[in-house]
Amino acid sequence: MKILIKIFCFVPLLSLAFIGSANAQGVEFINSDGTDNADLCIAATVSNDELLMKTKQLNMSESDLTSFSCNGYSIADFAEKYKNSSEKTVNVYTFDSDTKNVVVKLCMAAATSNKALKEAMKEANVAKNDLYLIKCNGKSVKTYAKKNGNKKYRI
Repeated sequence: MKILIKIFCFVPLLSLAFIGSANAQGVEFINSDGTDNADLCIAATVSNDELLMKTKQLNMSESDLTSFSCNGYSIADFAEKYKNSSEKTVNVYTFDSDTKNVVVKLCMAAATSNKALKEAMKEANVAKNDLYLIKCNGKSVKTYAKKNGNKKYRI
């Protein structure tokens, strides 16, 4: 009876493992968009075995790993970049693989803060009036920002 209780208590904890996870260097990865794809990005920073296990757990194939990017990087490049990172926290966002990097940067900045978005807009030479043309995973910049962490979005 005690064994069953331990199993039932442990299984729900497994599903929370990728909400906030750390690699060997202590970098905390946060699944900022709450997607399975972001879980895969995070798993890739741990090991190839972890990535394959997570892929199977989600009933995905290895070919599905090319259909999205992790913070604007391929999953392999993302894993390489953050396996030995000195950053303390990395917010993980995923985008359709055909999304251009400038849009990825704007969307990630919008979800981070109004200040970050203004800086990204200046760097990309994007006017405020042009933001309505940009889609972040099919959503307006405003909707995406508010859903993914910047509740005080205002430009």
